[in-house]
Amino acid sequence: NFLQILGRNEEAFACLTELIQKYPKSVKIHKTLAVQLQGMGLNDQALDVCERGLALDPKDAELIRTKGAVLANMGENDKAIEAIDQVLESDANNPQFLRDKGVALEKTGNYDEALKHYTKSIENDPSNAYSHIYKAEVYLTLQREEEAYSTYRRALAYDVEHCDIYLGMALIEFRRSE
Repeated sequence: NFLQILGRNEEAFACLTELIQKYPKSVKIHKTLAVQLQGMGLNDQALDVCERGLALDPKDAELIRTKGAVLANMGENDKAIEAIDQVLESDANNPQFLRDKGVALEKTGNYDEALKHYTKSIENDPSNAYSHIYKAEVYLTLQREEEAYSTYRRALAYDVEHCDIYLGMALIEFRRSE
């Protein structure tokens, strides 16, 4: 994590890869490497690391969640939803799991269900700006601009630096001025 903070992803990846070879039975290292690979856009490799980690601990919620996110990135939305449903069975109110399911549902075009999951995620953790942002983006997709704008404004209460908030609000303001 220290190397990631410094923005040195390649070194972090090399270090984690070496650690996974040295400690092949460490679920924690598998989790960290899978997230790192996902962040680098190396979804096939991230999925492989998730699968190897899950072979060690098939019920590890973080690995299952990461697997779901990777599958969604790969366009395997039905499989992503299955993976996320698996972790939601054990933690039905986890805001991250709910948000992840919303993302996967949104990618399938199931906007109403995505909104429900984002809303429930926000109810369980109002400070999670990403859930607000994703919810606002669905409202934009559905051309519900007033709801999108107010949702972006709520996100600002928790993250004043996230550029997607400002871009979304600027788009709405631009459309209003036309």
